Amino acid sequence: MEFRHLTISEITSVYQSRMTIDFPPDELKPLRMILNALENGRYACTGLFDGENLLAYGYFVILRHGGRTDMLLDYFAVEAKHRGQGIGHAFLQQLPAQFPQTDTIVIEAEDPQFAETKDQAQIQERRIRFYQQTGCLLSGISAAVFGVPYCVFQMPLRIRRSDEELSTLYADIYRQILPPEKFQKHIEIHCECVKS
Repeated sequence: MEFRHLTISEITSVYQSRMTIDFPPDELKPLRMILNALENGRYACTGLFDGENLLAYGYFVILRHGGRTDMLLDYFAVEAKHRGQGIGHAFLQQLPAQFPQTDTIVIEAEDPQFAETKDQAQIQERRIRFYQQTGCLLSGISAAVFGVPYCVFQMPLRIRRSDEELSTLYADIYRQILPPEKFQKHIEIHCECVKS
């Protein structure tokens, strides 16, 4: 298996043929926004391949601040026919080597407490267990991003953040990609460690 950054044509192809299936329309950024962020050095698009066959992909928002680099795992999916074969685990295990200058990766997982059906809750619980089994740390942070409730994880590559630090970092990532009025309206971050 080979892990590598995607070309512009691959990013476009993955977006049109895979992301539109793997993610609901209201969760997908416009392709132009992704390409602009990539061009400005604020985004990375990666894939895990078996020859020419894309097994999994991950798209990341990059935040550079105060001499540090952190990322948000924006989109992550394994090709449907390869799920349950350890591909997702293999993908995440590649991240420290692929992003050696990155301190922490923030990961969102839908909160099963707010699932509309039992089946949805089971899928979301499996996703949380998956992240825990791959070494990601569940934080005391909860969030609602454009109305979607999330549990927040961190994958410490070089630095393990306190929940308070992670909460600030998480907010800074969204402040970088959203205008202030959209951030205020659509991003809610709650940290058990911060007293209101």
